[in-house]
Amino acid sequence: MTVTRSFLNNFEEVMKRCSLQKTKGKTGRQNFDVMQKDGRLPEGGLEALRARVEAFAPIAQQIIDKATKDKKVSPQEYNRSPPITYMYAWILMSYCSFLSYLMAHIYVANPQARVGAFHLLTTDTVFTLLNNDGMASSSNFKTQKTYGSQVILACKATQDLLVIYRDRFRTIFENEESGNTLFINTLGREQLELGRFLTLFFKPDLHITTTSIR
Repeated sequence: MTVTRSFLNNFEEVMKRCSLQKTKGKTGRQNFDVMQKDGRLPEGGLEALRARVEAFAPIAQQIIDKATKDKKVSPQEYNRSPPITYMYAWILMSYCSFLSYLMAHIYVANPQARVGAFHLLTTDTVFTLLNNDGMASSSNFKTQKTYGSQVILACKATQDLLVIYRDRFRTIFENEESGNTLFINTLGREQLELGRFLTLFFKPDLHITTTSIR
């Protein structure tokens, strides 16, 4: 049998890919060890992160209860011009704290993919999760052209937190620019930096990202 140059080229390409896959496996293990040493992952891994999120639950409940009590304050009060009032400062802090807790819960309590899928979720997505065994899908993520859609998962506890965010916290800052986007910033616009809220939750001793958890 005559071996052609095209056959050899294809064979060489296949061997390169196999070699690259082996290298990636080794590099992944090395990266995991490095991330632990650099404070990007705790020694206990995901279980340690989950324990930290669970330990914050009583504080999160206090934030939720206070937000409910202060709901009589209008959104216009929260969005008033400087000087910043104590009430505005508190609600801003509580909003960021709860959103950080929520993002941490989303990732440590459920297997998730890229965070971009969450940026353009709508308020209707919460109903989808509640009515579809905690499953929804999104087409807004980095590798969408390759994979088409991405599954979003939410256990019962995460679903409850999403409902609380939608009904008690999102309403504080929503305005005509918000539309039906689920996650908004304090100006009522789309929140496109959700990953940094997860990172904020685990600081200052750890620098955790959605990528490191994935």
